[in-house]
Amino acid sequence: MTCCHSGCLLRRGVFQTRTIILAQRNTVYQKSYNEQNYLFSKLMEIRETVGGKRRVTYAILPLGKVSRTAFRKCNGLSSNKIQVLLKKNSSG
Repeated sequence: MTCCHSGCLLRRGVFQTRTIILAQRNTVYQKSYNEQNYLFSKLMEIRETVGGKRRVTYAILPLGKVSRTAFRKCNGLSSNKIQVLLKKNSSG
């Protein structure tokens, strides 16, 4: 249940976090592919810094902001899927 050095998945305790993850997965994976992509992209906020770098923040609604690793683990996404979603989100 660990994700990174900040422990963002354990803020609410293991049992409650596991319940949140299962509920979110059940909700998302009942949707079509395009609806899933839309929901995932809404949980990623992309900001451009002054230097032109891209900063991405990830969220899991009941938990708030989480690390990229936690976002991937909770939603069952690969790194490649995250890259595709970011590319689609920034080009739209």
